[in-house]
Amino acid sequence: MYDTINSKAGDGNDLILGIEYYERGELEQACNYWKLSAESESLLGLFFYGLSLRHGWGCRKSPALAVRFLQKASEYPVLDLQSSIHHFVSAAKIESLVAIIYELGEFFWHGWEVPKSVTTATYYFKVASSMGSTDAMNDLAFCYKHGHGVEKDDMKAAQLYRVAETEGNGLVDNAWIWQEQYNDIEITI
Repeated sequence: MYDTINSKAGDGNDLILGIEYYERGELEQACNYWKLSAESESLLGLFFYGLSLRHGWGCRKSPALAVRFLQKASEYPVLDLQSSIHHFVSAAKIESLVAIIYELGEFFWHGWEVPKSVTTATYYFKVASSMGSTDAMNDLAFCYKHGHGVEKDDMKAAQLYRVAETEGNGLVDNAWIWQEQYNDIEITI
């Protein structure tokens, strides 16, 4: 697999410079550095360059090209992406990135401007869920409940639905999640 920052000779400077430019609102410079980072197989480089292409951050929008980078990023373990984002991105920008990560899951789920991929969608739902998105938790719970993109698991579905509901984002007709058989479970996303 790939190193989280850079797998080749680079030491992550391109990635870090890209993030610094992003946080200052200089998206064209950020995009250029993320492209260099992505070319060296950096997880965050792939992810941020894919987002740049997807949203037109400092470059021309190219959803088709963005998909290639975002799907390659989704080959990494969920916790690698989540912990890398927390390590390199300022807290002020995390919340907006979580919303974007959840949005990526929605785009792959529905096939909006990208080829439909339930597996890639659930990957991004997992990342956003692990970063606190209750919308992503509800969608990921649905995936576990029905076996879409993940192995069917009512226990995990109940865990996720419970957390989302506890955080104020419960769904109608979900009383089943409070049945005794789902007590004493610990959430692991």
